Amino acid sequence: GGALEEQRGALDCVEVGVEEAKKEKKKKERKKGAKGPDCSQISRSSPLPPSRAPLDPRALFTALVPLQAFDGSFPLTPLLALLPPSAGSAQPSGISDAVWATALAIALMRGPLGALADEWELMCDKALGWLKSQSGVDAAQAAAAAVVASL
Repeated sequence: GGALEEQRGALDCVEVGVEEAKKEKKKKERKKGAKGPDCSQISRSSPLPPSRAPLDPRALFTALVPLQAFDGSFPLTPLLALLPPSAGSAQPSGISDAVWATALAIALMRGPLGALADEWELMCDKALGWLKSQSGVDAAQAAAAAVVASL
């Protein structure tokens, strides 16, 4: 029974500590008054989400790199988060999400990321290798190029 009593005693101490912490928090809140937290230091001009902001090549490339799968493909949902909403609705019918995402990624590299070609060249080669082994490649690449050109 001694070990059980020690555990109960330890639990009682924890409960007392929690109650004391709650009391201290209430005291601090009363000192501040009912005005709530001070939010005056928070910037009102927070950056827009990537899908609404102009495409910054360096930021886009940095976000694109970790998305590429080992086989060279890209996942659709995280890629679309980097682009305006219209990019998702332009997916041709009959084209898989991975083919569409990979075609978009290649079009981005060849388009807005063109100035960073030395950095993405091997990524693009790997993506092209995967894409060529899939079906619907031509339609996907043409549609993706059109989407990226409109950004």
